[in-house]
Parts: sequence; C-alpha cells; structure tokens
Amino acid sequence: MSLETKEVELTWYIKTKKHYVNKGYPFTNYGDKFIAKVEDLSNGCLAMVKVKCDYCGEVFSKTFHQHNSRRNNIIIKDCCDNCKGKKSAEAHAKIRKIKEDNSNNIFSKDSQQKYNYTYKSEYKIIDENDNLLLGVYRIINKINGKVYIGSAINLKTRKNNHINRLRKSNHHSIHLQRSWSKYGEGSFEFEVIEYIDNKENLIEREQFWIDYYKSYNDIYGYNMRPKAESPLGTTHKVSLETKNKISKANTGRIRNDMRVQNNNNCILSEEQVCNLKIDLSNGLHPKEISEKYNIKITYVYDIAYKRKFNYILPDLDINFERKLGGQKLNKENVKQIREMLINNVSIKELSKLFNITEATIRDIKNFKTWKNVV
Repeated sequence: MSLETKEVELTWYIKTKKHYVNKGYPFTNYGDKFIAKVEDLSNGCLAMVKVKCDYCGEVFSKTFHQHNSRRNNIIIKDCCDNCKGKKSAEAHAKIRKIKEDNSNNIFSKDSQQKYNYTYKSEYKIIDENDNLLLGVYRIINKINGKVYIGSAINLKTRKNNHINRLRKSNHHSIHLQRSWSKYGEGSFEFEVIEYIDNKENLIEREQFWIDYYKSYNDIYGYNMRPKAESPLGTTHKVSLETKNKISKANTGRIRNDMRVQNNNNCILSEEQVCNLKIDLSNGLHPKEISEKYNIKITYVYDIAYKRKFNYILPDLDINFERKLGGQKLNKENVKQIREMLINNVSIKELSKLFNITEATIRDIKNFKTWKNVV
C-alpha cells in the first residue's frame, strides 16, 4: 500500500455515522471533528491523503476515493500525473500478453495443468437428434476459443432460441452478441458437453462447467453471471398469511368490474364523472375538482377536453373549453403585464389577476411570446 498518510481528520455526518461507529469510534455530535485511521475509511471517503507514486517515488495528494477507484485489477499501482503514461503502457502490454496467451488456448498454462484441458478436443454438435434431450451445452467461438455455457431440457430448441436472438441482435449476453456481430455466425459452433438423465442435476452440472471454463470471466467466455440459473422456472407458493395481507391491502379499492366499461384505465365511475362535469359547468376550478375526487388535475382536463368520457353528458361539454381556457390576452393586457413587472409586481399576483398561468407570465416577461408588443 503506497499511502503515506496514517490518520485523517473527519467530520460526523448522518451518512457515515453508522460506518465509523461500527469501527469503534465514539459518536459525539453531528459536525464535530474526530481522527480516524486510514484503514478504517469508507470506500467513498473524500478526505485528502498523501500517496507515494509507485513509478518515480514522488509524494502527491488525492482523495481516498480516487486512490481506491484507480487501483484497478490490471495494474495495482498508484501514479502521479507525470507517470500516467507509464502505467497506461504497462496496462496495455499486460492486456496484449493475455490476448496472445489465449489466441490458441482459452486458458493460461496454470489453468491447463489444473483442468488438463486441450482446445483440440471436440464435442458433439447439437443436431436434430438432440430434440427433447437434456444436457449442458457450450457456444464456442472458433476463432478465439471463448465459450458460453448453458443447460437446457431441450437442447435443439435452446440452440434455435439462441440463434434467433443473436440474429436479431437481442441476446441477453452482450459479450456474446458483440462477438457474434463481429466474427459472424459461421465462427460459432453449438456443442453438447454432457447429456443429463435427471433434470434435477442440470443446474449442478452447468455450474461445474461454468467453473471449469471460467466462462463468467470475459477473458475466457461470454456468461454474464458466475452462477448458473434454472431453465425450468420457479413456482412460488403464497402462504395463507401473505394472502390475508394482500386481501387487507386491497380492501376499499375500486375493483375492475366496478369501473366503467370500455375505460379500463379509469378511476371514476360513471356517476362520479357525471358529477364532475356538472361541477365544471358550474365554474368550479379544476384544481378544486382534483382535490374533491382525489385524482390528478390532468385527469380533470382530459375529461373536460373530451379526451375521456365524451359520451357522458355531451351537452355540457360545449362550454368547457371556454371555462378552462381562462381569459384570453390582448395587446393591452400584455402591455399592462409588462408595466406591472417593471413596477415589481410579482408573477404570482399577475397570474391571479389575469387568470393565467405563471409560465405564461414568464414567457411574456422573457419575450418568448408577444414579441412585437413593447
């Protein structure tokens, strides 16, 4: 560890209190200062620490969060601004070496000795005879040797599903999809690694081969997760206690059969809509109506402008646009508004005075509308 700083001064905050109390630091009051050891700092701590460059030995300052985030898995070293090029070159050289080592074999020498694996070995290609057969399969890139491991209760059907999704660029494994698009369909083979007699053993054997090939590591394979998932689906049984909780939570809600027919997304009955329209015709403000019926104001406007329930009381719809549209402005009104704005009359007061929205007042003030009226 190249950290030169041993202790830092911190401040008690709500978000970090639990972390440092668990580390054994006695809490006093929020805003108070306390001293903490560097090894006890949280990963996102923004305290400044002194770090020694692993290349030139220069001591420089950075936040503890930057120190943690830059210590990547390729080159675990700290570097100053002058040595960034050296670290980058070392990282690229290491990546190129990994790619060269895996150009013919998907494992390093240590892995080959551990698993006794030879790339030249071949498995049976999935064909028509594998219909309705259970097993573990692999999708192998014949150019770089990377593999995708999976299991299926019908190997042929699963192969067809993979191909269809890959051809449509809609595969769940983004690594496999990109490789498929880059190298082409002819560079991949679908092979049976192992046939399984009992479907209960599928996941266990799939996990074995995922670990064997390390296919969850993007250097060696295309699997997105290190753990195998069931291809059979899961059945979740709801307990009686849970059912009672759901029933209690739904008590009082409007059921689907109580909602208006042909309006499955509505939240009002026909009688409520009728009363709402009458309230609108009597001049009740949409905001007051939304509070009265416990609905969003946009829903009120949808009813008023005939976007919903236009078959209920159609005769009352005639005056809705006039009532909801508010007072229409003319040039004289605009001149008055701008004069009042100069005299420090608030936008909120003008909105109430002229019965228009505050946004309209702002547009007039900023000459976004009525540009020709001065």
